[in-house]
Amino acid sequence: MYTTLSEKTSEKLVLMQKISSQNAEERLVELMNQMKDSKENKDKYSFEIPHTRQQLASLTGLSLETTIRVIKRMEKNEILMIKNGKIFY
Repeated sequence: MYTTLSEKTSEKLVLMQKISSQNAEERLVELMNQMKDSKENKDKYSFEIPHTRQQLASLTGLSLETTIRVIKRMEKNEILMIKNGKIFY
């Protein structure tokens, strides 16, 4: 139990440090990279983001509108894919 708690706390600390001083797109990319790193399949568009846009905004400290704009820009730049309202990274 202590090991799991320690790992989760450590992950949150690293994420907090990485997203604290970056622009909106870098924050979202870093969050998505951290989520994808926990999975084995690293192929492009193979990981479905398990959070809503509102949850992503809350996790990165961005407004919902900014998050939506950045996600659309990332889709246009082929960084991620939106299919049936789901985000694939």
